[in-house]
Amino acid sequence: QSEVATGPVQQKVIVHVAYPLWRKHTLVAIARAKELQDDGHEVLVSYCNSRAGVCAVNYSGSPAACLVCRTRAKTTAEAAGLQTVALETSGPNEDESPLTLQDRRELAEGVQSGVTTTFRAMTADVPRKSLIGVIRKRYYKTAQALLRSMNVLVHRVSPDRIEVFNGRHACSRFCLIAARRYSVPFNTLEVNHRQKPIIYRGHSPHDRKQFQARVHAQPADHDVAAAF
Repeated sequence: QSEVATGPVQQKVIVHVAYPLWRKHTLVAIARAKELQDDGHEVLVSYCNSRAGVCAVNYSGSPAACLVCRTRAKTTAEAAGLQTVALETSGPNEDESPLTLQDRRELAEGVQSGVTTTFRAMTADVPRKSLIGVIRKRYYKTAQALLRSMNVLVHRVSPDRIEVFNGRHACSRFCLIAARRYSVPFNTLEVNHRQKPIIYRGHSPHDRKQFQARVHAQPADHDVAAAF
């Protein structure tokens, strides 16, 4: 449903374009950002500006893949008339505050989630000096830099909400970590089994407890259940 902004209810919303190499994810994020802007909200589209980062769509750290990602995110958003901001992952960062243990744990879980999905390797199966171990270390470094950049952006912009696709892998989960740090509400975006967009308010599609609470909050419709 649209969230029409009238007068004082206008909100500042950061929509992060995660996984730009995957077209579906990009289009869903941009469509959501455009919808919010059309409803009168002030929307800022962020994207990863890495040159050779490791993430869920670029485990080799290919500069060519990074070029495609950041170019697709920037040009697609600007073609839709959206304002963009790049999240830097190299060089000095304005956010010099140490990450909390919880921050580091969540980033590590996001990294391992991607590694497990792609390489079918659990934590105990990956020696530190193996190729996958090196990939995991570089992935964590990229995600950590993205988190610090997002922290700076959130501190500077003071958004009313942050939205990102999925939120499971480290290269999208960092948005949720930044949101919690600054007590900013967040939504995650996904598609259902029919490839239609769906919004999860305040949790990711992989948060089992929140997902069940959301389902239980819906009124029981026995006719729909019988026809399913």
